[in-house]
Amino acid sequence: TSSRYKNERYLGDGWYQFKDEFKLNPGDVLKCSIENPPQYMNVMIIRAASP
Repeated sequence: TSSRYKNERYLGDGWYQFKDEFKLNPGDVLKCSIENPPQYMNVMIIRAASP
């Protein structure tokens, strides 16, 4: 096992579905926040400027 920080987590299951559902593009920024207690992660999508 690798050493990890106590609160370190990784995105995995469902990520590709999320990306496709919200049509994420290169340059889009995801701003994530976690409620207390940490049951859910909130994600705000900031779209990249269109050319």
